[in-house]
Amino acid sequence: MAVENALCMNGGDGESSYANNSLLQKKVILESRSFLVDTIKDMLKIRIPTCFKVADLGCSSGPNTLLVISEIIDTIHEMCQQTNTESPEFLVLLNDLPENDLNAIFKTLPAGLRRQGRQVGALFYFWNTCLHWLSQVPRGLVNNKGNIYIAKSSPPNVFKAYMDQFHTDFSMFLCSRPKEILPGGRMILTFIGRSNVDPNTNCCYDLWELLAKSLLDMVPEGLVKEKDVDSFNLPYYEPYMEVVKAIIEDEGSFNVDRLQMFEFNDPNGDIDNKYQSAQSMANGLRAVTEAMLASHFGETIIDNLFAKFAKHMAEEFCQKMTRYISIVTCMTKKLDFSNWSAKDTYKGNPVVVTMNPNFLVVKIDGPDFAFRPVEKSRGKNAKQVTWVLLLKANHVFSCVAWLATVLWALLGAIKKRLIHRQGVTLASEASYNCTIMLG
Repeated sequence: MAVENALCMNGGDGESSYANNSLLQKKVILESRSFLVDTIKDMLKIRIPTCFKVADLGCSSGPNTLLVISEIIDTIHEMCQQTNTESPEFLVLLNDLPENDLNAIFKTLPAGLRRQGRQVGALFYFWNTCLHWLSQVPRGLVNNKGNIYIAKSSPPNVFKAYMDQFHTDFSMFLCSRPKEILPGGRMILTFIGRSNVDPNTNCCYDLWELLAKSLLDMVPEGLVKEKDVDSFNLPYYEPYMEVVKAIIEDEGSFNVDRLQMFEFNDPNGDIDNKYQSAQSMANGLRAVTEAMLASHFGETIIDNLFAKFAKHMAEEFCQKMTRYISIVTCMTKKLDFSNWSAKDTYKGNPVVVTMNPNFLVVKIDGPDFAFRPVEKSRGKNAKQVTWVLLLKANHVFSCVAWLATVLWALLGAIKKRLIHRQGVTLASEASYNCTIMLG
C-alpha cells in the first residue's frame, strides 16, 4: 500500500465524507484555540507586517480547513482595531497529499481568493491532527497477527517498530521546516497522543482493536482472508507527550514555547443514545480509513465492515466512553549560527551581521561580556551560551544598531544602565524585533 495514495480523507459531502464526519478534529482545534490566539498576539505585539503568511500543511477538506485560518484573521483584525493599525494582506497556503479533495475547499471560497502558490517563507505554520499519520507502515510487523495496530496482544517489537518510525518521520519533518519558515516564525502542531509512556494504557486503542475484530468477523463469512488481515497494519502512531518534546529538542531547529495535553470524550459519543453514537463514530472512522482499507481489502467489504464495527462500538458503550488525548505544542524557529563566519573580527572577536526584512542579528564572541541569560538553546549550533537582547526597530535602526552594539560591548561597564534606559525586552519577541545575540 502506497501511503501517499491511500492516506486521504473521504472527499465530497456524502454521509461518510470527512466534511460531515470530522467533529473529533474540530474538537481538537477548539481545545487548542488559546494556543493559537496567544501565539498570534505574541508574534505581532511589536509590529504587524503588511503581509502575513500562513501555511496549513495537512489541511484536509471540509469546514475545519478554514476554521483555523478564520481564527487567525479575526485575531489579527482585532489587534489592528485596538492599535488603529491597517490590517495586513493575508497569504494562506493550503497543502495536503495528492488525493485530498482540495476542490471541495476551493468551492467554499469566493473566486477572488482562489490562487495557487508555493509553501515558502511563511511566518506561521499550523498542523492539526495529521502528524500522527506515518509516512509508511513500520517494518517488521509480521508477528502482529490478528491486529491492525498496537494492541494488548502485540509483541514488544511492534511497539518499538511504531515508535522508531514515528521518531524518523517526526525528526525529518522538523528538519525540513526551517527551509520554509522565516527566522522567528512560529509553528503549532497538534497530535492525537497518549497520556502514559505505556502504549497499552489508553482506551482509544480500543477503536482499532474493534475494527480488527470486525475484519476478523468477516473471515468465516468468506468476505475477507485471514492472511490479508494479518498483513494489514495502520501507518499511524499516537505519541507520548514527553517523546514529542524530546524529539523537538534533539533535532534542534525550534524552541518549545508551550507544550500541553488535553483529554476529552469523543464528541460523537452519547452514553444515553449509544446506537446512534456508535453509528456516528463508525462514520467518523470510515471517513479517515476507508481509502486505506479499500486499497488493501477491496471496496466491496466497506459497508458491511463498518456496520459490524458500529455494532461492536454500541456494545462497548455499555462499559465506557471513548476518550482521546490531544497534544498541542507551540514552537519558534531558532536562529542558525552554523553558516556564520568568524573571519570578520573586531579586535580579535568575530562580528557577524545578518540582515533580512524582519530583523537584524549581531553576534559578538568575547569572554569579557556577560549579559542576562535568556535560554541556552535560543540559537541553533551556537558553540557557546547565546545571550539575547531585543530593541524596537525603526527606519534608521539597521545602520545604527550595528555601531551601537559594538560600542555597547566596548562600554560594558555601563551596560546595566543602557538596558534599563532603552527598555530592552526578552527573547520571546524575536519575530519582529532587532535581535542582538552575544555569545
